[in-house]
Amino acid sequence: MWTRLMYLTFDKAFPSAVVNGRRWAPALKGKYRAQLTKEFKVVGLPPLFNPPKDDSKNPRHKKPKGSKYDLLHAKMRHEKISNALLKADDEILKYRQESLNRRKYRGLDRVIKEVMPDWADLVREDNTNKDN
Repeated sequence: MWTRLMYLTFDKAFPSAVVNGRRWAPALKGKYRAQLTKEFKVVGLPPLFNPPKDDSKNPRHKKPKGSKYDLLHAKMRHEKISNALLKADDEILKYRQESLNRRKYRGLDRVIKEVMPDWADLVREDNTNKDN
């Protein structure tokens, strides 16, 4: 390892190379890289062979292609979504109230409904009037 470092620089010693579509192993293996890192730490120097990674080919940085339809109607879609978000709280409250009103009566409520059939409807109307 030490003799190879005499004629190799750090940036050429550790990364693997692709030649004619085939991957070539690095000149110095990861075992020796770890050994060098250890030696650098013992001496108190930062490792010189950790270059920043090249993210230019990372697919996460690409814009999504989309279709012509998406590009034409994106603004309208964003407006529809923002309008729906503005109305969402009221719609959720309305849905919950309707689901409560559709429930079957149980226990004491059912007995009162049988004795006084109009009572439950009056209570529901009062509750809906208070909410509005």
